[in-house]
Amino acid sequence: MDEVHNITTESSFDTLLEDYDFRLGLSATPIRHYDPDGSQIISDYFRGVVFTLDLEESIARDILCPYDYIQYYVSLNSEEMDEYQNLTAQIARKIGNRAKYPQKEDDNNPELRRADLVANAENKYHALGEILDTLGNHLSQTLIYCTNNPSSIQPFDSPRQLERVKQILSERHIVSDSVTWEDPTKDRIRILHNLANEHFHCVTAVKCLDEGVDIPSVKTGIFMASSGNPKQYIQRRGRVLRKSSKTGKTHATIYDIIVTPPIPNHDDDISKNERKLIARELLRHKEFARIARNKNDAIDRIRDAARIFNIDLDILDDDYIESIT
Repeated sequence: MDEVHNITTESSFDTLLEDYDFRLGLSATPIRHYDPDGSQIISDYFRGVVFTLDLEESIARDILCPYDYIQYYVSLNSEEMDEYQNLTAQIARKIGNRAKYPQKEDDNNPELRRADLVANAENKYHALGEILDTLGNHLSQTLIYCTNNPSSIQPFDSPRQLERVKQILSERHIVSDSVTWEDPTKDRIRILHNLANEHFHCVTAVKCLDEGVDIPSVKTGIFMASSGNPKQYIQRRGRVLRKSSKTGKTHATIYDIIVTPPIPNHDDDISKNERKLIARELLRHKEFARIARNKNDAIDRIRDAARIFNIDLDILDDDYIESIT
């Protein structure tokens, strides 16, 4: 069974049947983010992990190609900063009331609205412009991952990030197409086939291209928006690092556009939670940089961001994050 990480606690009753004596589960990300029960169900059913091949070894064994990791750190503009602080205050109140009132996860959830605000930060478009300038507007075999969620400070019918990126590309005479969850599977296959055959320069995509597709010709990934879920960023990185016998690809490049949140205030509860959120994001950057060809430069950029929030990058890991007070 492939992509076993997509099995939820609820779906396991219909999927993980006891009828089979021999079982094999495949996944690049077997641990379900924030779902220890679901992770345990999968592990128990397949009787634990029997073989692993990590990314560093895959690159060393010439199964995947090496890559450069280039980060662009941007800040929120003044309007976004005001809304960020407003939503942060709402989150603080929610944390304070959590013991008294059950929380319903919905579209008005301040954590989700703040995440969408950050994902849609206006300055990301300036960073994208810098990347395109660096590349001389000559994109080839490129995936640009965007969000299609609306920003909490924009009218609901405003152009989404996916649309705005397509417009930027068009203005620069960069030929592109896009893949969304609305596209039938056959159309996605056609679009990716056209990219592989260089009928256009790049594909803009949302999370429907995170997994389940094989595009070995892709050599550049630009991450306009990413969640903190390891499943997403590991799968996305894997899309870019496949070897290609057709193109003879020798390496890949990943551009990561990241919002540096405002420095946390001195309220104990929210400061702790803010630092944990930032630390988790920096841990993702550290993991990307750790085995990159330009490791030293990438780590230095992360270190500058970590220093602002008093986070020790050298010992940053999951246990460190849990110990933040």
